[in-house]
Amino acid sequence: MMFAQSDETTVKFPAGHQAQRHPESSSLPSASSLLISLATAPVLLGIVGGRALSEFVQQLGLASEELFRAIACPFSAFQT
Repeated sequence: MMFAQSDETTVKFPAGHQAQRHPESSSLPSASSLLISLATAPVLLGIVGGRALSEFVQQLGLASEELFRAIACPFSAFQT
């Protein structure tokens, strides 16, 4: 499948001429980009923290299984 290339037009200004900005535009970031940048770190920390918590709970489960296996074994407590 072939994709058509878009024709990019370049506007050239005479020397000493500067492009004028619209009065509505400002140098401040938009609200959506600001929200995305503020939400990125907590989401990444949540993913990493969730993985660490999952691994911890799994290891805790294995340790408790080993502990209860030794307690439930009747011949380990009584030597005859």
